[in-house]
Amino acid sequence: MHGEILLPNEITPQLAEICGIHAGDGYLRNDGEHVELDISGHINEDRLYYDEHVAPLFGNVFGIKLSPREFPARRTYGFVSGKRMIVKYFHEFLGFPYGAKTYTVMAPQVIIQSRDREVYAGFLRGLFDTDGCLNFRRTYGTYKNVTFKRTHHTYPRIMFSTVSKSLAIDVIKMLDFLGIKYRSYVVAPSKENEATKFRIQACGKKTLEKWMEKIGFKNPNQITRYEVWKKLGFCPPNTTLDERIQMLKGA
Repeated sequence: MHGEILLPNEITPQLAEICGIHAGDGYLRNDGEHVELDISGHINEDRLYYDEHVAPLFGNVFGIKLSPREFPARRTYGFVSGKRMIVKYFHEFLGFPYGAKTYTVMAPQVIIQSRDREVYAGFLRGLFDTDGCLNFRRTYGTYKNVTFKRTHHTYPRIMFSTVSKSLAIDVIKMLDFLGIKYRSYVVAPSKENEATKFRIQACGKKTLEKWMEKIGFKNPNQITRYEVWKKLGFCPPNTTLDERIQMLKGA
């Protein structure tokens, strides 16, 4: 403990989840004059997630109070902390780089080396809550309820895409360890200024239920998609969080 700030000296599932959140939505700055940790998501769809989960999670792990707010210029919602000890901790203990991390971010080695199921689940949950997505698509084939499945989005798909090969490799290692089935593939650039993408998909009803059992979601933006699907048997595409909440209320 350093004053009122807590700096954990070992990895826990809660700290691992924070690492996943930072890998997805975070930025570390240390230019000699300005030192800050900046984490933010969608200005509307991630508001509940930051208010009700991310800020309290940081408070529990680091002993600090955070008040999420809007950043209108970039259309995001989250928080910035200028506490030097925490920024240094993210860089030195957890290994996150200062500045742009899009192409180089990876899971902290302390997480990979833990070989702990709850730690892996925490990191993946934080990462997929911020930088992944759960959606549902229509399917075509010969099976029961063929008309319903062709006209409704019933087939679950958990997706993650990154331009960091190291992060993709780390995610694959953790999914393998947890026994989550997935497909991974490389998406070549379609334009000259685009980067190669590494995409991971975990598809199907059984896989989604296994994901919910072993990893789960904490972001209402993802949770409501799952709950609508459970309630209706499908989840319409291009709906907002508020619209899905109303669906669940039966409005």
